[in-house]
Amino acid sequence: MYRAKSIPFASDGDCAVARYSKKDDGGINVDNRDYIISEGAFRDNNFDDEEDRMGEAYCSAWRSGWCRVRFFALTPWGNYQILGTDYTSFSVVYSCTTSLGGAARPEWLWILTRDPLEIGTPEHDAMTETVFAVINEHVPGFFDDNELRPTVQTTGSGCEYWPAP
Repeated sequence: MYRAKSIPFASDGDCAVARYSKKDDGGINVDNRDYIISEGAFRDNNFDDEEDRMGEAYCSAWRSGWCRVRFFALTPWGNYQILGTDYTSFSVVYSCTTSLGGAARPEWLWILTRDPLEIGTPEHDAMTETVFAVINEHVPGFFDDNELRPTVQTTGSGCEYWPAP
């Protein structure tokens, strides 16, 4: 539904799709893709096969919503906090990772919805109100609608989505 404008990687397609699935070891497979309407295809990110493109995540058994994620085996784990979810329609995800001895502290935010919501509809407006309440509760004053990029959604806009598992 939204993502921070400051996110420097991928996520510049027209429609973003994230699919999460259980791994045999208790972790989570993470598959993020962008759909490019003008190309009529999902971006393949130049990976040779699906296994190379798949990220992985693990969440704390002791602290609800605290997870770590990575997309390449040799990269450090990234912070991935689930600030709020109703488990059926939305999740608000936040990442803040300090590196370079504190010199770098990127903060990113994603708002994910289970079903596409067309921008400007009453449903989209209601969900925006709901998720911004979560954001303001957990990271007050940090994000506003000028710092978030809306994600085009709905098949009516030309987006394609994977079938639900």
